[in-house]
Amino acid sequence: MNECRLEIFTQSAVAAPLLNGTQAQLRSANGSTTHVPKAGKNIGLTGRNIKLAGTDPTVGVTFTSVETPSKKVFVPMEDVIVNEPKRLIFILPTKVTDGLWNVSVTIQYSSNRTTMKIPRTYQMDTPLSVGTPYKQPEDGNEEGGGEALNTLP
Repeated sequence: MNECRLEIFTQSAVAAPLLNGTQAQLRSANGSTTHVPKAGKNIGLTGRNIKLAGTDPTVGVTFTSVETPSKKVFVPMEDVIVNEPKRLIFILPTKVTDGLWNVSVTIQYSSNRTTMKIPRTYQMDTPLSVGTPYKQPEDGNEEGGGEALNTLP
């Protein structure tokens, strides 16, 4: 033990927001449930430090079509029903049609409950499948992930 040397390495924890995924659960007339988000229905985003706060007009949730990247649908802060640091719940706009969408959140919220001067935008790692469950192609060449985002934990 006399020859042992102890080195302590410290590093600050990552404080940046993290956008984990989505939650959607719809009940059909026969009582069965589906976990695929549909336009006009409730959807929830989960993560860390994703509360929409600030006065910048870009603060909100943006859906960008994977197929047509010029097609964007913005959900402003005032349209979010539940706005918490770990979850956002809102009605998925009807302009978000069936298909794959990239989801990003622009915030000014900080983990110490202050408002940042400059807005920051964070995007979910994988696209969100709206309307129909995403199935990875059988050849496996395309990156998947949308299906995992469309399930409740």
